[in-house]
Amino acid sequence: MLKQNLVHFISSIKKSQTNADQVEIKSNTLIASIGEGIIETDENGRINSMNKWAEEILGWQVKDYIGKILPREVLIEKEKGYFVPWEILLVKASTTTSKKVDVTFHSVQEGDEAKFLTPATIAPVIQRGRIVGSIVILPDINKEREIERMKSEFLSVAAHQLRSPLGSIRWGIEMLVEGDLGKIPQKAKETLQQIYTSNQWMITLVNDLLNVSRIDQGRIHDEPELTDHIEIIRAVIKEYELEAFEKKISIKLNAKKDCCKKIMIDPMRFREVIQNLLSNAVKYSRENGNVVITVDQSELLVKIIVADNGIGIPSRDKKEIFSRFFRASNAVKSKTEGTGLGLFVVKSYVARWGGSIWFESKEGKGTTFYLQFPIKSQKLKENG
Repeated sequence: MLKQNLVHFISSIKKSQTNADQVEIKSNTLIASIGEGIIETDENGRINSMNKWAEEILGWQVKDYIGKILPREVLIEKEKGYFVPWEILLVKASTTTSKKVDVTFHSVQEGDEAKFLTPATIAPVIQRGRIVGSIVILPDINKEREIERMKSEFLSVAAHQLRSPLGSIRWGIEMLVEGDLGKIPQKAKETLQQIYTSNQWMITLVNDLLNVSRIDQGRIHDEPELTDHIEIIRAVIKEYELEAFEKKISIKLNAKKDCCKKIMIDPMRFREVIQNLLSNAVKYSRENGNVVITVDQSELLVKIIVADNGIGIPSRDKKEIFSRFFRASNAVKSKTEGTGLGLFVVKSYVARWGGSIWFESKEGKGTTFYLQFPIKSQKLKENG
């Protein structure tokens, strides 16, 4: 209600027929004093004024943006999830009963990775039935950001503190099972194996939490080097051979010998991506299932496809599949363990490489993940 009144008040000032200079002074004073971020543009999207709160929220400098065109694709419809140009949003707002639309505002210009997103309301300023400008309102989200930062730091500290004792537990269990500390009864060995499996799952959870914390804090720093990515894929397949054998699942790699040259990439991050995709494919496949990894490569792109004929993803869950802590409803029923962080981490890494990942799936029939990213020059490493 406050936003609606605010938009109406600012618009009424603009419509006023009093002296133009007085209107300008009154409008600028109002915009400067409001405790939310306010950006005012003309009909062409050129920024007329912006208060200090908008500066702080977006990380912009007023002097750099006054008189300049509002970047065409900084506004994105909240419900749809895709970029919508400013002009279209204004027309849409002008034809609605509320005369405004809620959007998500990107803090950086088109083509750059968004540092953060913030909710916003955009409303047209209309005179005599014609759009003559717009008002963009940005709520102060500094408190929310601080809470997110504290949560991320807590996760990081907690995960680091858990990592060492979990590693010691794994090492101790391995010694007991291998008989390094003396022979133990078979029943005790079976119990230890169960403890070892649970401990491994906890280590995976801690590692995933650390990765998410690093992503949130912008502390993921790739160290690309000339890498045989096919050999990494083969090594990861070998890691899951026993699990696949126990479920009678075949894993096949399709990669022509002459198609795939070494690429510049962070080998550790690339391994994590393949591990997550292959782990899910094997975990959610049924007995006698098939998992196929296909690798294709051109001069510019690497394309990787991971396909299975497992339980698939329900239609209602598809839009959330890359969200953190999310697991498909049938996946939760099929396997109780799982962090719901793997695909979030995968998508974050791939985005950093300038690539993309998407999937096709039908419940009960299987899932196919498509991954592609550009091949970077070896000179990147040489130039630092």
